[in-house]
Amino acid sequence: MRDAIEGVLLGTALGDAIGLPLENLSPRRAARLFPGPPRPRLVLGRAWCSDDTEHACLTAQALLASGGEPEAFARSLGWRL
Repeated sequence: MRDAIEGVLLGTALGDAIGLPLENLSPRRAARLFPGPPRPRLVLGRAWCSDDTEHACLTAQALLASGGEPEAFARSLGWRL
């Protein structure tokens, strides 16, 4: 289960890093600005992720901390956010 959760979070971060520079661009404009296959874009030597990745990590942490209890999950996620 841990490997699956880590895989989901890593996939989320990678997809976010690839898609972030293209956010709110039409496919045509994105293709003009970023030719070639999709890839993470680097700024100052680092790939960037948005708050979407951070929220996914906070949600996973709250799920683990809650022990499957919905009310505990809500409290934990609220505190983390």
